[in-house]
Formats: sequence, structure tokens, C-alpha cells
Amino acid sequence: MSDPVLLRHLKGHKSKVTGISFNQEGNRFATSSSDNTAIVWNINEQVRCMRFEAHTDVVNDICWSPANGQIVATASKDRTVKIWTPALMGNCDEFRAHTSNVRSVDFDSRGRKLITASDDKSIKLWRVSRKHFISSFTGHTNWVRCARFSPDDKLIASCGDDRTLKLFDPNSGQCVHSFVDQKGAGNKVA
Repeated sequence: MSDPVLLRHLKGHKSKVTGISFNQEGNRFATSSSDNTAIVWNINEQVRCMRFEAHTDVVNDICWSPANGQIVATASKDRTVKIWTPALMGNCDEFRAHTSNVRSVDFDSRGRKLITASDDKSIKLWRVSRKHFISSFTGHTNWVRCARFSPDDKLIASCGDDRTLKLFDPNSGQCVHSFVDQKGAGNKVA
């Protein structure tokens, strides 16, 4: 196996890139940045397609919907989650329920629900089509850095600065298992 080769250096963000997500087809990807923006890139043409500038602070994470590839979600330090429709050139919906920095965003496997994690020590579950907050998951005692759906959507995994990884049942909201790491905090779950 040979060493990787840089094919192209794409320029667009004015500060560090904080997240990346590919669309289902694999012909586009989206990036989030500490410059308060998100960018959609075309892989085949190796160019920037769209730049979203509705956040007022660092965009911490980005996730492309796996279901239809039509929407992108961003999580920001401005305490909001925005749902973008790239085909509508900048049109977005805003979800507000967190009281602090939103660290991560993830769609379920069908793109119908969204999970967010925040420095307010909570995880929030949203219904995308209705732009509706469903429920809040609590149990972390410090910032929640990341929350992700399991591939079958039967669990939500989260990690944070309280040095725990928690597994939640998305239907009941109950923490079904908690793992403790005495050595340090977790930043991401996959």
C-alpha cells in the first residue's frame, strides 16, 4: 500500500475546519469552520459550491442527511442548530433549545431525527420534518462533546468532559449504560 497523495488543496474557510461530512452519493462534502461558516464542496469539479453564513459564532460540527442528501445540519457556539437545504441556496431553519455552545449534530439513519450535544450538559432529540424538539437526555455532569445514533438507531452514544460515555435509549430517554474513563474526557464517538 502506497502513501497517500494530496490531490488538491481546497481553499474557502478563513479559519480552522471543525467538521466534515459527505453526502450519500459521495460527490459532495460539507465543512464547518471556526470562521462561523459552512461550505459545500463539489468533489468532481474540486470547487466550492455554496457558502452558508447564518451562524454568529463558531460552527462546531456538520452532518449531511443520510436519507435523501437534500439537507445539511450545523451545530454552533451561538447555541443554535441550523438545517440547510443546499438546493435552495442559503435557505435554513433554526432549532433553538440549548442554553450553551452546541458541540455536535447527527442524523438518524433515515434522516428523520436529529441529535445534538451541548455544553449545557444535555443532549436534545429533534424531529426534522416538523422542526420540532422531541426530548432532552440528561445525566452528564459536564459539557457533552458529542452524541451519535447507532447504525440501527436503537441507541444514542454520548461522551463529554465528565469522563463518561453514555448509551441512551432514544425512545424512553433513559441512560441504559454508562462507562467511566478515569484518564480523560472523550471528544468524539463514532
